[in-house]
Amino acid sequence: MLRLRHQLELIGGIDEEVVKEHKEAEERYTFLSTQVGDLREAIASTEKIVDELDEQIRKQSEAAFKIINQEFQKYFKVLFGGGSCSLVKMSKEDI
Repeated sequence: MLRLRHQLELIGGIDEEVVKEHKEAEERYTFLSTQVGDLREAIASTEKIVDELDEQIRKQSEAAFKIINQEFQKYFKVLFGGGSCSLVKMSKEDI
């Protein structure tokens, strides 16, 4: 350590401006690292909420489709004097 200090003295020491810039860069790095962590947590939280909403939408959609299908079957019988029908969900792959 003494040898390094001696070598540092021989080359003229450390410019105070360099020390200041290093400290500022270190503070900026710490700040940005914290921000990155916060953003990662926010992304994970948002993804969890989106997954929960997707599931809720799926359940509500299925329940609504079931009710609509039941009502459609009733009106079909009224319109055509009997018979049967049902609504069928199709996916993009079915088309």
